Amino acid sequence: MNPTFSIITPTFNRAEKICRSIDSSLLLIDSGVADEIIIVDDASTDNTSDMLSNKYPNEISNRTIRILNHKDNKGVTAAKNTGIINAQSDWLIFMDSDDAFVEKTSSILMNLPSNSFKYDMLFFRCVDIENLSLIGQKMDGFEMDLSYYLNKGTPGECLPIIKASIAKNNLYDPILRGCEGLTYLKMLKNGNTAFVSDKVLRAYDSSGNDRLSHRSQASGRLKSILIYHVRTLKFWNHSNALTISKILIKIIYYLYLIVINLKYKK
Repeated sequence: MNPTFSIITPTFNRAEKICRSIDSSLLLIDSGVADEIIIVDDASTDNTSDMLSNKYPNEISNRTIRILNHKDNKGVTAAKNTGIINAQSDWLIFMDSDDAFVEKTSSILMNLPSNSFKYDMLFFRCVDIENLSLIGQKMDGFEMDLSYYLNKGTPGECLPIIKASIAKNNLYDPILRGCEGLTYLKMLKNGNTAFVSDKVLRAYDSSGNDRLSHRSQASGRLKSILIYHVRTLKFWNHSNALTISKILIKIIYYLYLIVINLKYKK
């Protein structure tokens, strides 16, 4: 029996971009790979939900697309948690609202070796949406354990696909409003398994300044980023000396930025 997939797409004020993401997700629906698209609107102020309701009335009516709305902006991790809790499929694909699946995604997912699904987490490679160049180092697929992920991370930006039963028992930390990697570390520490594929599934849009990874977003998330690095120290016994040194330096750096910001606010 083939596994079923729910596509979870959190969004905030991306009415101008999200349709590209949804249209690429609908191709997975049409090919029979995915069962549902869950859009979690994190209290957008640009009428995202109304626009989607007008553009996709049939898909919403037959519940191919489900729009879940937050009354208040809670951040991307809380939005993903809402999608996780409401998803009905065996596996969850976490898609960004400004990205798109590449053309061969349906074919790749339909033809994955059956032993791929013995893992709890699957990570697939991404290309830049502008020039389709691979993001990160080219590597063969490999099984990723806690030590590897902590010390080396994934080889560039990756699209996570997670077994629903595992995700529902390991929700993202909403306080961090991002930093999903901390949850993956916890999963790996708890014995869950991960595989990094060499297959490309997502075209990644790095333009714009509304991504959490963009420097302009960091100033409003200093405390969250600091908490993330402090909590990462809990895995010190799986870290090498270089990783521990980098974490400590980042903790000192973000403490410094927080103190400077507090001084400016006085």
